[in-house]
Amino acid sequence: MKNDIIRKLWQKGYILSADALEFLSKNTIDSDNLIKKLEERSTTIITKEILEEILQIEEKNNLQKANGASILKFIKKEEFLEDIQFKTIKEERKEENKKEVIILERVKRSIGEEIETDVEIIKNYKIHKIDINVDVWVSYYRNRLSKMKRFLKNHLEITHFYSLDQLDSDERDITIVGIIRDKKIREKGVIFLLEDSKKMIKVFAPSDIEEYDLVKSIPLDSVIAFTGNYYESKEIFIAEKVYYPDIPYKEQKKVEDDVWIAFTGDLQVGSKFFLEEAFLRFLKWLKGEYGNEKQKELAKKIGYIIFTGDMVDGVGVYPGQEDELVIKTVDGQYSKLQELLLEIPENIKIIIIPGNHDIVRLAEPQPPIPSDMLPELYKLENFYFLSNPSYVRIHKAIDILIYHGYSMDWFVSEIPYIRENGGYEKPENIMKFMLMLRHLAPTHGATPYIPYPDEDPLIIDPVPDIFVTGHIHRAINKHTNYNYKGVDLINASCFQDITPYQIELGHKPDPGKVVLKNLKTGAIKILNFLSEGLSNENIKR
Repeated sequence: MKNDIIRKLWQKGYILSADALEFLSKNTIDSDNLIKKLEERSTTIITKEILEEILQIEEKNNLQKANGASILKFIKKEEFLEDIQFKTIKEERKEENKKEVIILERVKRSIGEEIETDVEIIKNYKIHKIDINVDVWVSYYRNRLSKMKRFLKNHLEITHFYSLDQLDSDERDITIVGIIRDKKIREKGVIFLLEDSKKMIKVFAPSDIEEYDLVKSIPLDSVIAFTGNYYESKEIFIAEKVYYPDIPYKEQKKVEDDVWIAFTGDLQVGSKFFLEEAFLRFLKWLKGEYGNEKQKELAKKIGYIIFTGDMVDGVGVYPGQEDELVIKTVDGQYSKLQELLLEIPENIKIIIIPGNHDIVRLAEPQPPIPSDMLPELYKLENFYFLSNPSYVRIHKAIDILIYHGYSMDWFVSEIPYIRENGGYEKPENIMKFMLMLRHLAPTHGATPYIPYPDEDPLIIDPVPDIFVTGHIHRAINKHTNYNYKGVDLINASCFQDITPYQIELGHKPDPGKVVLKNLKTGAIKILNFLSEGLSNENIKR
């Protein structure tokens, strides 16, 4: 408790005389009340005499602790301060009161040193051994249907779902729900084969239905609701309206502290296309050694970094990769990665998930990168190795869904609505589509995955405050509509130059950039480390 009082005064910028330090070590004092009294006095130097005078004044309500812009580093070496690092600067004697006053060095400190940062793990999938059989698949899809039905019930227009086996006569203005098992696009509309746990029926969505371009792009295995009429003689349901298990509107959360989070990923360490010089500039910036003064001050406010996977390039990931590697072994690649990440200041909390190039299994959810690959990083308390996907809550307020984004290739390839609205160049549209369907890879084959019998790990639940992906190596820009119903959509950039394989896939990378978000104001910036001379861009909502 006594150390806490001294630490708070230290963080507030007060200078304590030697007798004041001794007085505080021997007495129990309400720190909040003391700080309030000191602020009322507008004093900087605290002596024993001032402390004794304050304690004689009637105690008032506690004042909320404010966050100081700078803190002081003590030099007095006392046993009760053994957990605080001290450094002697100089000592001066004030002639007017003949008391020894310790003059302290003012040191600009970083987030994480003067403001507490916090990471709470909400969802993190480890290796789950499953004997996959028919029963597991049935349970997996039933779980998906059940959960999505709960989401769909949030639509105000929906009051009741008819089970498909109840449709044994003509029905008007009813709502049904099920999994899309098949679809055929015809000149006059789309014919869906809809299945629930008891029956399958045909659903016809005419071409004049609302948002028809979106309707005809509904992927297989999605859970969708339709309102319309059932005709028993033709055994078909004619849809008049389509409902998606979309996310509800969400009020954006903010925190009181002026703290920033950085998003990056796809380093591809080991590849000859790894932009090591650009990444080293990023590391220097984090340490306050790169950029102009304003940019260096911003670096001190970084409390969190999220890496969205593909930390190394791997071995044998794609045809001809061996010719593009400068580090030929996975062990060597992770050793180099560890060497680089150890340069990040320890006051920053770092969250890392794997991607399709990392050593873990390709099937999602991918477990965390194993500790034997990065043993020194696993020893550090500020590193968090999580699964892909995973959920975290940072700063005790902001929920983040982190997904590498391997299924984004499938969305661009197979969904016309995505291709016709920007494809790889507008990853935010892919992310909106995922949120609308409440699933990261709805169709069997959209990404390799393991069917968990008790849940579908790729369902988007809960609704995050921030949804971040990687994989396609593009950052948001000033033309991006990066917010959907209150959820910020952030696709991290990368630190790999374009490869011949990416050119084949149609990727259009935007490398060397780091996306930053201020958790207090919601402001978003992008820093570009690609060339000498750090540049930044403010992104407007």
